[in-house]
Order: sequence, then C-alpha cells, then structure tokens
Amino acid sequence: MITLYHAPRSRSSRFIFLLEELGVPYEISKVSIRRGDGSGALDSDNPHPHGKVPVIRDGDTVVYESAAISLYLTDKFPAAGHWTGCGRSKTRRLSHLAGLLCRGDGTLLDQRLPEN
Repeated sequence: MITLYHAPRSRSSRFIFLLEELGVPYEISKVSIRRGDGSGALDSDNPHPHGKVPVIRDGDTVVYESAAISLYLTDKFPAAGHWTGCGRSKTRRLSHLAGLLCRGDGTLLDQRLPEN
C-alpha cells in the first residue's frame, strides 16, 4: 500500500487527488514541516531527507519531489490511463528531464530555448 506523507496546506495535497484518480489504496501519514514563516518543526517520522513534503513510500521504495512522485505513480498504475506507458528507458529520461526542469534556477531552459 502507498503511504503519502502529508502536511495540511502544503504541496502534498495534490497527491491526495492523484491517488484518488488512480483508484489505488493508500494511507496518509500526517507529518509536521518547517513553514516559510518559521512555524512548524521537523518531524522524525518524515522520510524526506530535508524534512519536506510530498513524500510517498511504496514498500521499500521512498520517492520525494512532485515530478518524481507523479512519474512514479502514473508509471506504476498505467490502467488508470494518466500516463502513456512509454517504457522504462524513456521514463528514466523523462524523469531526469523533469527533475532538471524543476530545479528552479532555469539553467536547462537557458541552454535549450531559442532566444525569441
């Protein structure tokens, strides 16, 4: 069963909707996180290496970061029809690209997009 580590009013909320859409059994483990305003605290039950959310656990597999979680879940549950199932090789390349695009510093975009 998938476990979603979730903090209310955070980005982990989007995965409640995705898991519902996929129609797979899951459980929610509420954790506290440090907020931007300084409130909250790190939670020792949270498996994210930086104490953030979202994080999912699927057996021995722990996945964090939104793009990686989305790709993992839609690849694992293709019957829901939310992912084309393009194969492991392409999935690895797409997840690497998604990770680079989600870095936020724009380095990849500056190198790949035309100037106009």
